[in-house]
Amino acid sequence: MRLSNCPALFLMDTTAVPEATRQSASQWLSDSERKRMAAIALPRRRDEFLAARYAMRLGMAHAHGESNWHNWLLSSQENHGPTVLRGPVSHSGHLPCLSLSHSCGLIAVGISHGPLGIDLEVQGRSRPYSELLELMGSVQERQRFETLPAAMRPAEFYRIWTLKEACFKREGTGLDWARIRRLHTDPQASPRNNAPAGAIWQGWHRTLPYTLALCATDRVSPACLTLLSTLKAPEFVGLWRFVDIEHDTPAS
Repeated sequence: MRLSNCPALFLMDTTAVPEATRQSASQWLSDSERKRMAAIALPRRRDEFLAARYAMRLGMAHAHGESNWHNWLLSSQENHGPTVLRGPVSHSGHLPCLSLSHSCGLIAVGISHGPLGIDLEVQGRSRPYSELLELMGSVQERQRFETLPAAMRPAEFYRIWTLKEACFKREGTGLDWARIRRLHTDPQASPRNNAPAGAIWQGWHRTLPYTLALCATDRVSPACLTLLSTLKAPEFVGLWRFVDIEHDTPAS
C-alpha cells in the first residue's frame, strides 16, 4: 500500500516488538530519540517509548510500500510531536506528517500528507463522566450524553474526549480549554465543507475497551486502519464532523 490522499492509521500492541529489534535499538534510534529514552526512569515507560518509535517506522514502511522500516529517521523533542527527518533513498517526495498516541499497552500511529491528530484511550477505570463533560462538552454533547442509558455513557464520553484531543493535536495547540466547550462533535455521515474530517473506532484490548479517534485535513476512510500485531479488529463506529459553536462554522 502507498500513502494516498486518505490518512493511514496503524494500531499495535507494545508486546509486538521483536526482541532482536529491542536489543538493537541503539543502532536504529536517532540521537534525539536515544537521549529521550535515556532520560526515562521507569522501565515500562522506556519499553513503551521504544515500541512507539518502532511502530511509527513500521507504519511508514507499510504506508509507502517500503520493505525496510530502518530507512526512516525520526526526531524526538521534549513537548513536541514526532517528526520525520529523512525517508529512504527511494523516497523523494514530501515527508509525511505523523501523530502518535498510546495507552495501557496499545500504540496508535497516524500518517498523512497534511496535518493530522490522533488520540487513543483504553478505559481502565471509571470516571465522573457527567462532571467531566460539564468542563469540556458542548451543550449539544451534554444533552446527547444525558439521553443515553448509563451503560452507554462511558463509550460516548470517550468518543467526545478522543475526538477533541485529536482535533487539538491536528492544530498543534494541545488541549485548548478556552475552546474545548465550543468545539462540538457531531456523529454525522461526513464533515461539513472545509471542516476537518473525524473518525472513531472502538474495540477491545485484552479485557478493556478502547476508543481511537482521528482528525485530519485529508479525506477519512473507514479502511485507513491497519493492525500491526495480532489484535482483534475493532468495530468502526463512524465518521464525525467538528463545528465551532461560538461562530456556528466548521472548526478549522
